[in-house]
Amino acid sequence: MTRPSSAGHQPSEVTALDRIKQAAEESEGRYRDLVENSLGLICIHALDGTLLSVNGAAARSLSYDPSELVGRNLAEVLAPEARPLLQDYLQHIRREGVATGIMRTVAKTGEARFWSYRNVLREPPGQEPYVLGHAMDVTEQRRTEVALREAKELLEQRVVERTAELSAAVGRFRRILDRAPDAMLLIEPDGTISLVNRRTEEYFGYDANELIGKRIEMLVPKPSRKKHVRHRRAYTADPKVICNRDPEVRALRKDGTEFPVEVNLVPLDEAEGTPTMCTVRDLTTVRQWEAAVVESEQQMRLMADSLPAFVAYVDKDQRYQFVNQVYEEWHGLSESQVVGCKVKEVVGEDLYATIKPRIKQALAGHTVSFQSEGSYPDGRKRHTDATFVPRFDAVGDVIGFFSLVRDITSEVRAEEDARRSWEEMIHVSRASTMGELAASLAHELNQPLAAILSNSQAAIRFLDRETPDAAEARDALGDIADDARRAGDVIHRIRKLLRKGAMERLAVDINKVVEDVNCLLHSDTVARDITVTLDLAEGLPPVWGDAAQLQQVTLNLMMNACQAMSEQQADQRALVVRTARENGSTVVVSVEDTGPGVDPALGDEIFEPFVTSRPIGMGMGLSICRSIVEAHGGRLGTTPNPEGGSTFRFVLPVAGD
Repeated sequence: MTRPSSAGHQPSEVTALDRIKQAAEESEGRYRDLVENSLGLICIHALDGTLLSVNGAAARSLSYDPSELVGRNLAEVLAPEARPLLQDYLQHIRREGVATGIMRTVAKTGEARFWSYRNVLREPPGQEPYVLGHAMDVTEQRRTEVALREAKELLEQRVVERTAELSAAVGRFRRILDRAPDAMLLIEPDGTISLVNRRTEEYFGYDANELIGKRIEMLVPKPSRKKHVRHRRAYTADPKVICNRDPEVRALRKDGTEFPVEVNLVPLDEAEGTPTMCTVRDLTTVRQWEAAVVESEQQMRLMADSLPAFVAYVDKDQRYQFVNQVYEEWHGLSESQVVGCKVKEVVGEDLYATIKPRIKQALAGHTVSFQSEGSYPDGRKRHTDATFVPRFDAVGDVIGFFSLVRDITSEVRAEEDARRSWEEMIHVSRASTMGELAASLAHELNQPLAAILSNSQAAIRFLDRETPDAAEARDALGDIADDARRAGDVIHRIRKLLRKGAMERLAVDINKVVEDVNCLLHSDTVARDITVTLDLAEGLPPVWGDAAQLQQVTLNLMMNACQAMSEQQADQRALVVRTARENGSTVVVSVEDTGPGVDPALGDEIFEPFVTSRPIGMGMGLSICRSIVEAHGGRLGTTPNPEGGSTFRFVLPVAGD
């Protein structure tokens, strides 16, 4: 007999209950095993967001252990930007009982993860409600979608950019075509025009739509069309680059007029039947230029041949490339005998040695002008004035020079005659001036001569005594020697002043010039009761010049001053001659008088020939003085003195400056 259990149940009932419990535990184990090993992400959270259970897949997605997540709030695993939306989500699932979407989470490593979820609200009887969540980790899918979207956007952007680039390239190509200086046409193998530029429209007078689709023969004059078709077909069978510059090739405009052209053909490929780019250049202007060049060359030849000088062009190898008729006459050679020959071969050794340095200068790029003298094959000895002008190419290199040579023999001779006449006039003026001083110079000489006579007579008397007085005779002879020297100095100054000859260029002491002139005028100024003062600067540098001519200028100015004061009272006649250095590079000589001064109405005309304020005289003295001073590189002028009278001053450059 079976004993009842202490619990009051029969043994059969206990066994059934154990089986049920065991089955439930086994079912729960299988469920837990299914949940833990599921690839899906499963989690349970309370209505406040607290995580109650997380399966392994969900924990691994977030790089956590499941035990680290249970008890945490859902906000702790959400991405920062998703946390503010948590309360909206909880309210939604309470209200609707289900929620779906993409949840942005953040793993323990900080990596962002994306879950695609479907969460359901569970409210078991007698228990707290909870949310059962099912999700899939779509992070990689999301990244792939983002990458694909970004790639699509980038591709679309590149397509837009490439389309714009192609459009811009087409636009640039079109602009290049339209700005080309020649007409450009794309010709298909059958002769159809498929593309033209703006210059084509301008050349032929058609609009583009009137040409595209038409045959190229419409632009060829009718008599040449059949021949052109044959040439085009032969070209299509064997395309190649062709440049046709035949002067007989002509094109036809819409208005029926023809014009000369140059045609260039460039196939787009070497294969048979390829389209060809045809370039057409209007040669109307070129032909006009060529005709103008020929006419210009003829005119230049006529001009060159009519010049009274020889003209030549010499290349960088010193070979003649052009000569005019005068050149042929001078050298006794025809142009054909000169062109191609070297300069040395034509002009000869002696003349070439003279001009060789100038040729080198011209071929070095310098314009050269010079004068020379030489004998030419025509037997004449010529003075010439030559200019060599270098010729440059487009990059600035010298490729030769032009030679222009004038015969100045007659000019040189005229200048020499004028110079001799000028020197003769100066000498005559000098002699005339000395003639005016004849009386005072005679007096200047009479004094030492009279003293010589007196002393010589005294010396004779001293020697004729019974006891000759040698000491007294010696003193008398010494006085004779001094007076003879004094007379000799006067004669020397006169002879030096009257010296005739070409102008000398020597270093001259201007103070010595003034002193010598003062000595010559001494008797004259004494006779005229004129007080002469010499204010000569010490240490003056010499000037370049001719001493006799500078003496003539000083003498003339001092004599003019003396004559100007002839009407003044004796105590008012004062002549001052000064010398000084001016501006460091010049020396100035001033002659001041106390006369009535120069008539202001005359002004600078006082230095013109035949102009004078004196009742007698030809008015040549001051003109000659100015000529002499200017020939010395100086200047002569006059200014009125504040207290009356005039100052004539001439300025000369210092020797070596």
